[in-house]
Amino acid sequence: MTITQRIKTQLGTVKPPLKNWVFLGLGYTAKALITHLPADIKLTGTSRTPDKWPDDLKARVQGVKFDGHISSALRRALSEADVVIMSQPPSAAGDPFLSAIDGAITALAPRVKWAGYLSATSVYGDRNGDWAFEHEPPSPGLARGTYRADAEIAWLESGLPIHVFRLAGIYGGSYFGQSRDPFRRLESGDARAVIKQDHIVNRIHAEDIAQAITASIAAPNPVSVYNVADNCPAAPQDVLRFAARLCGAPLPPEVSVDSPEISDMARSFYAETKRVSNTRLSQELGWEPLFPNYQKGLMSIYKSSLNNPKYVILAGHMDVPPARRRIIAEALPRHIRLSRAEAGCQRFDIAEDIKIAGRYHLTEIFKSKAAFAAHQKRSAASDWAAASQGVSRHYYKL
Repeated sequence: MTITQRIKTQLGTVKPPLKNWVFLGLGYTAKALITHLPADIKLTGTSRTPDKWPDDLKARVQGVKFDGHISSALRRALSEADVVIMSQPPSAAGDPFLSAIDGAITALAPRVKWAGYLSATSVYGDRNGDWAFEHEPPSPGLARGTYRADAEIAWLESGLPIHVFRLAGIYGGSYFGQSRDPFRRLESGDARAVIKQDHIVNRIHAEDIAQAITASIAAPNPVSVYNVADNCPAAPQDVLRFAARLCGAPLPPEVSVDSPEISDMARSFYAETKRVSNTRLSQELGWEPLFPNYQKGLMSIYKSSLNNPKYVILAGHMDVPPARRRIIAEALPRHIRLSRAEAGCQRFDIAEDIKIAGRYHLTEIFKSKAAFAAHQKRSAASDWAAASQGVSRHYYKL
């Protein structure tokens, strides 16, 4: 089931339908969500410069300027709103929207049936790599985490039927001209792998945030808090290297987090490490990520960039034990040459890891399922099959 189908199914259970939605801060995550919403939902979104939105976004969403002042247009939209989603980040001055209100938000938005506040996992602070759960009290260690924790409390006490979503690091494809993927930086040579020992980062694809929001709308439970993260916390350099191999870019250069070329702001993202549990979201709302790990997510984004949905992508690695490495090294060049010569092969790369002995990274792209099946059939009867039989493989297919 596609993300659009999932969202349509979830919203289809809501009676009466929620037809008027207001996004307080129409950022990247909101754009990913509205891409999949039914066309009969009326959408209003705030921005500092809605006049600069692309035409396709203007055609879908009524833009309202918000620069710290609640305009008459925004008041009118809020007075009709069934759903309100707040995603604009807070500052030392507090939540930008609640700080601008003269009075209670419930008076501005009396019809709201469901409200969501998009927070961040920075509220948990540093857990030294341990798991973070919603029942634990926030203990932010950085200013931005403190601002988020304070804003959560303000929204939870606002009187609206609020639901809080603590989002992991967001990535995803292109929505109304905005994207969050590493491929452009890799292909331009601007990407760097910042290295810090044992550092782990949590991620979430924007479309999995979208379906978490609509799952909550279909089963509202006001004053609930949900972690939204995938199933695969991982080191940031591993993610960047996988993306590089996927798009065929050179591996990004490594730089220590303590290097003078790393800004204080960038370094602050490496000050805390944790693993974020999505158990509550899964158990209470039946949420399952479409992209449970960064491999699947990045492969989906890259496949979309190829503009051919028929393509088949296989990526991952195999670990060759010492006793088999000579045989693999001898058989591999011919296997690569024959695979690249196949009519349906778009790309076929296998390269040994520069640091882990015996590990080979693989990226295969075939023009169709039939072409991929033909490749598998040929390979199964080749010398390569015999040479690599029993070798441990860790592949992801899309």
